[in-house]
Amino acid sequence: MVASWPADVQAQVRAGKVTIGFTTEQVRVALGGPDQTLTRTEAQASRDVWVYLDHGSKFSFGLGVGSGVGGSGVGGGVGVSTGGRGPRELMRVVFEGGLVSAIEQMKK
Repeated sequence: MVASWPADVQAQVRAGKVTIGFTTEQVRVALGGPDQTLTRTEAQASRDVWVYLDHGSKFSFGLGVGSGVGGSGVGGGVGVSTGGRGPRELMRVVFEGGLVSAIEQMKK
C-alpha cells in the first residue's frame, strides 16, 4: 500500500504530515486514527472532519528552601500534568469525496 504512493507522499507520511488531496488511508498512516470525528454540514455538501488532540503531558520541577528557629530544610519535587483542562485540540482534517479538502491547525 505505502510503497505504491508517490515518493513525495511517502516522505510526508513518514514525517507525520498531511496535505490537501491525501486519502483517508494516507492520513490514517501519517497521523493515526482521529480522536474524534465530526460531520460538517454546509449548503452544498456534508463533509467528514477528523479531530486530533494533544495528549502530551506537561513536566515541571520545583525546589524549595526554608529555615526556622533551630533548623532549616531543603525540598524538591517533580510534577506531571495534562495542563488542567484535558487534551487540547491540535488539528482538524476535512474530507470531501474521500480526499483532504482542508486542514485546520492550532496556532502555537
